[in-house]
Amino acid sequence: MNQENIDSTEEMDPSSYPVVYMKSDGEWINCLHGYSNPMNGTVNRDSITPIDSDRNVEFRVSKSGLNIETIKVELRNVRDERLIESTAITPGFSEDFIEGKIELKDLIEANREYILIIVLSDGNKEVRYYTKIVNAQELDVHSKIEFVKSFHEATFDKEKAKSISPYLEPDDSWKGSYAHTNIHCNLNQITWGDLQVFEETDPDITIKEIGKNVAIFSVSTIVSMPGEIDKDYYTVTEYYRIRQTNERFYLLDYDRELNQIFRTDKNVVKEKVITMGICDDNIDLVETESGNIVAYVSNNRLYSYNSGDNSFISVFGYYSGTHLDKQALNNNHKVKILSMDEMGNIYFMVYGYINRGKREGRTGIAVYYYDYAMNSIEEQLFLPDNRSFEVLKSDVEQLNFLDSKRNLYLFLEQSIISINLESREGKVIVRNLKEGSFKVSDSNTMVAWKEGEKTESNPLTLMNLSTKRKTVIGENTGEIIIPFGFMQEDLVCGYATEFEANNDANSKIPMYKIVLVNGEGDVLMKYERDDVYVVDAIMQDNQITLERIDSSNRSRIPNDQIISSKIAKEMSSKVSLVPNGTRENIVEILLALGSSKGNVKNLVPKFVVSEYFDTDKPDTGEEDLLLYYVYGLKSIDGVYTKAYSAVAKGEELSAVVVDNRGNYVWKPGELLTKNQIMKFTAQSSSSERSSLAVCLDEILNFEGIQADSQSELNAGKTATEILEEKLNKKEVLNLQGCSLSSVLYYISNEKPVLALTTSGEAVLIVGYNEFNTVIMNPATGTLAKTGMQDSERFFAQFQNRFITYIDQ
Repeated sequence: MNQENIDSTEEMDPSSYPVVYMKSDGEWINCLHGYSNPMNGTVNRDSITPIDSDRNVEFRVSKSGLNIETIKVELRNVRDERLIESTAITPGFSEDFIEGKIELKDLIEANREYILIIVLSDGNKEVRYYTKIVNAQELDVHSKIEFVKSFHEATFDKEKAKSISPYLEPDDSWKGSYAHTNIHCNLNQITWGDLQVFEETDPDITIKEIGKNVAIFSVSTIVSMPGEIDKDYYTVTEYYRIRQTNERFYLLDYDRELNQIFRTDKNVVKEKVITMGICDDNIDLVETESGNIVAYVSNNRLYSYNSGDNSFISVFGYYSGTHLDKQALNNNHKVKILSMDEMGNIYFMVYGYINRGKREGRTGIAVYYYDYAMNSIEEQLFLPDNRSFEVLKSDVEQLNFLDSKRNLYLFLEQSIISINLESREGKVIVRNLKEGSFKVSDSNTMVAWKEGEKTESNPLTLMNLSTKRKTVIGENTGEIIIPFGFMQEDLVCGYATEFEANNDANSKIPMYKIVLVNGEGDVLMKYERDDVYVVDAIMQDNQITLERIDSSNRSRIPNDQIISSKIAKEMSSKVSLVPNGTRENIVEILLALGSSKGNVKNLVPKFVVSEYFDTDKPDTGEEDLLLYYVYGLKSIDGVYTKAYSAVAKGEELSAVVVDNRGNYVWKPGELLTKNQIMKFTAQSSSSERSSLAVCLDEILNFEGIQADSQSELNAGKTATEILEEKLNKKEVLNLQGCSLSSVLYYISNEKPVLALTTSGEAVLIVGYNEFNTVIMNPATGTLAKTGMQDSERFFAQFQNRFITYIDQ
């Protein structure tokens, strides 16, 4: 800590960057927040702005502390961010906004996304605003927005709400808290029950995904309700997945989050209870050994309460005290407590977008130290990152740990890195980790990984981040060892033979043994049964549930369980849901120790004045990675190194799959009812040319490439290797184990699907309708329809070994 400057402190600078809104089909949508440094626009999917056929782009800028002198608009290619167009514009002025309009040149292709950047300058610095744009032809944007707006408005009006009742799918799953409602709630719950809710701001509508049929929207607003003293304010975020047909709209999914803006100036501490109100009960809570001090994060704000001196500290948060400050209320960041000592001093991390202060508009990972005695905060580290918050979050939340020597461990870009807070020196512990090869304990203290693919016979490394001790498991055994996860600090892993690991196309590998090992590699428990394979292990509390199959015929058999005698230590202070009349269940923190007598002291720390240095990120080799992001209703639901895992997850969640090059890999809901790629005709194999060689040649001919695939196969190349080499401007996808229904997406987009059958043999799927597939089978010399169910059974017997490709 910078103790020399501890007396020189200042308040956090207020937000100064304006917000920007885009216009689409007459509607102001997509509230954009400004970045002070160039971002990776390829992986930024915060919003999509459809533009009209005239290629007009309209936007407006809220007036703020930034004195705007010039505005320019950049259009860039998604794949490599190559600049396509850059134009300076002359803004117009109204009472509340600065407005801009530009007509883009005719370089935009239909149904293709581009990066649009609006650059504002005050003469000294530039602020950038990012959105993806797409030609709006056939998207019917206005109707989709109107549906979302009407549904949102109806939730505040009991009479109008009758119109949205048919879209709901109520069941008994609601947990009795208005902090979270969804499509499975009844109409009364969706319309706030007996709560007196008033919408304080106009709702901000953001398009997250849009196609002709399916679109995803988010809606953000601020509401208020009467409180004990005055109004209580809440942030509200809704998520919609809708489907549009010629006849009507369908609500595929709906989810609403409500979080009270916690205020320490209200009487929120009474004896042993901190009343949080209606909010998410998934609160990051830590306490001292004695239980006299607790620290917690709620709604992206960090608080600390000391029962000894009855002090309540609003340690950190961007909220500025007004519910109208949209820049300060931007929630594209997270706050994480790293550690707290017995004196109440806290190390904490803020990762994502920085709303205000000296680093306003930056994205990255900031580590701070809160000094309880001085009531001050000092920045310890800032690690810049040019990726979107969602992408950064998907990494950081897998591993973040601070040891006693102030070494920060993080998972970033498929690598484990460490950075010392004092020296700011960083190093890579291990890089290029593959999916399924890396696990972390809940405390983030223990990590386990294996280098290379999980199906390779590489050993497991088990590392205690507190002590830096490494233990190697399975070295030179020739066995496949797969980490499943941790029960507290003990590792659960499975053993498989190389034959089983490499002869099963599915991600669930049959394992003959499951073991539980401690940090030293000692076996604490072993599960091994004759004629039984374990294909999955699920840890919950002190129980391991084993998913099993019969080793002879691979049929599912009942699950089995392993019970561990270890019981996790529980904190004295707890988060609890408590009934509260018309508000249903509210959140309370039940303290281990009661408060002192007298009024609660409300404190707000100031920042230590110091120089601000960026820390260099260790080289993780990110540019060599090909990653697949699964974008669900709310955020990224998974990052994968294998296309087949991402597509399978996308189908499970009805989620879009995008790679880190900006390509759509798979999209739900946009499948044509039927399609056949007419350029393919019946072809026959022969004794000199296998059916696989015929199929590969036909794919390459379809793309205008002449080849002799049989010679390449004879030389030992695989089908994937041949396609990757010849289709070097395409992205080849190995979709082994994916369902037939999921790969029809590619045929719908005029891409054939290669299906491997017996060894060295294959067929091509080139068409489908509701009832049939169209298969070109060189072994029979036919191009014929096959019933959909018969096709599914046929490909399943060969474990659904599909290969296809996409344009880049």
